[in-house]
Parts: sequence; C-alpha cells; structure tokens
Amino acid sequence: MVWSKDYKKKDIWQRCFKAAVRIIKLVRKIPYSIEGKEISKQVIRSAMSVVANLTEASSGYSYKDFKSSLNIARKEACETDCWLRVLYSVDLGNKEEIVYLGREYQEIIKILSAIVFSKKR
Repeated sequence: MVWSKDYKKKDIWQRCFKAAVRIIKLVRKIPYSIEGKEISKQVIRSAMSVVANLTEASSGYSYKDFKSSLNIARKEACETDCWLRVLYSVDLGNKEEIVYLGREYQEIIKILSAIVFSKKR
C-alpha cells in the first residue's frame, strides 16, 4: 500500500476537507442567480473531488493507481482555484473568504504537485 489506510489523519487530506467545507459554507451565502447557481455547483464539485480523489488514493493497489488519483486531485484543486477566481471577479461571495480560499488552494496545488512529481516507489 502506497498511502496509509488512515488517510483521514494525513495533513493534506484534512486541509483539503476543511477547505471544501469552507467553500460549501461560502456558496450557501451567494444570492440566487443563474450564474451564482452554476458557479457554486462547479466550485463545490471540484473541491469535493479533491477530497474524494485523495480518499481514493488510499485504496490504490499500485503506485500507478495511487499516482493517478493524486494527479486527478491536483487537477481538481487547480479547477477549484479557477472557480474561486471567477467568484471573486464577478463579485459573488465574501471576497475576504474567497481570497483566503484561493491562497489555500494555491498551497494545496503546490503540495499535491510535490507529491505527484517527486514520489518514488
């Protein structure tokens, strides 16, 4: 097993989970509009996908499977960052919270990139 079965104890998993929860709380406060609804769905989906793929990596049967799940998590973190930038740019949501989450996802992307590109069996 490449990744511990105790994936919930991993700092990166906890960090991604907490960030996803903050995103859900952020979008709950966005006023209803067509664009708000669509962007909210996308940012929640991508943020939760990061957590789901880190969880999936814990059950990988090979290094290739593990690395694939981590790489998908990294790509989803990049997508989440993109949606946060859109929210900020169109003035949807609390700007301070969006900036905080944007910085958090930039750090998450760096951490996941380091794991994906440096992890050797």
